[in-house]
Amino acid sequence: METAIADGRAEVNGSVITRMGSKIHPESDIVVFDGSTINPSNVIKVYVLLNKPRGVLSTTKDDYGRKTVMDCLPKELLRHRLFPVGRLDWNSEGLVLLTNDGDLAHRLLHPKFEHYRHYLVKVTGRPKESQLNKLRHGLQLEDGFTSPTKIKEIGFYDSHTELEMTMREGRNRQIRRMFSSIGSSVTHLRRTGLATLNIGRLGLSESRLLTSTEVSKLRKSAGLE
Repeated sequence: METAIADGRAEVNGSVITRMGSKIHPESDIVVFDGSTINPSNVIKVYVLLNKPRGVLSTTKDDYGRKTVMDCLPKELLRHRLFPVGRLDWNSEGLVLLTNDGDLAHRLLHPKFEHYRHYLVKVTGRPKESQLNKLRHGLQLEDGFTSPTKIKEIGFYDSHTELEMTMREGRNRQIRRMFSSIGSSVTHLRRTGLATLNIGRLGLSESRLLTSTEVSKLRKSAGLE
């Protein structure tokens, strides 16, 4: 492709481009190669699974120079206009999906499609079943009533309890606020799954491309195939 560009075979908005590293906006710039227009639908769609560590922002850039999920990706993936699907707060770790597939991102984030998110959560103390039932059935937070949540206790260890949680919404710091409302504090939060995806054995800060089978299942679950 570099040779083809150097030979003047590529045009952007009617001008021949020969300089390497020239940037375009795929949704607004008109790109012509060998006389044929390259449509945005021909842009390769990329799907990346990242195991986000603590201390990393779920955003593409930060004005204060803090580390973002983009800093965890291999350099060869940065040329794609990837963005994280949803947010996982600064103190939380686990599964983050990054993609340039806007249709899929919209479907995964919109509440009406009810895609589940799975978490492992450690909280202080040992919440009573009556308290957990409040979370299971939904409760009022400052930004509205929460949807029903599945909660299973894995075990109680000294001064904290480990739980599995499954929910179909992901508001800002929602899980932490839910437990705060019943007098518990979240000490560790890890997202293990989103829709059909699972973090598996991916190490912290590690990332990988989704397989074609994973992409197909994910898009099918979102009603796109």
